Amino acid sequence: MKVKTKGITGSVNKRVTVFSNDPNDSQILLAVRGKIEHYVILKPRAINFWGTADRKLARKVEIIPGKEIKLLIKKIRSTILNEVKYKLNAGKKEGEYLLTVENIRTTHGRYYGKIIMETNLKEKPELILKVYGNIRKPKGVK
Repeated sequence: MKVKTKGITGSVNKRVTVFSNDPNDSQILLAVRGKIEHYVILKPRAINFWGTADRKLARKVEIIPGKEIKLLIKKIRSTILNEVKYKLNAGKKEGEYLLTVENIRTTHGRYYGKIIMETNLKEKPELILKVYGNIRKPKGVK
């Protein structure tokens, strides 16, 4: 049995029924139980900018490493440089980061892209934040 844990933290309980040709035990129920601790969390995992181009649209994303994880963000790049700007600061606790992302698009329309943070972690060399935007014309503008 394989349990996919992507996006899950906390307690997990999974059950599977095994069927066999044994007449005495044709079905056996197996249970897997455990606690999943996060490796690195992005809170939130994605951000949406919905609004008009005349208003400031900004979101903050907490980057929180798990216990005993020494996270270092080495470099940041974006697939939507003309749509957003971003700034990385230290977070509330040591080892945490706070990423502020702001919409800079001034025309109406939709966009989608990613902000990719390169890390020092072999198990998680990149953290990816998905960014969605739906910028409308201000009311009264035709």
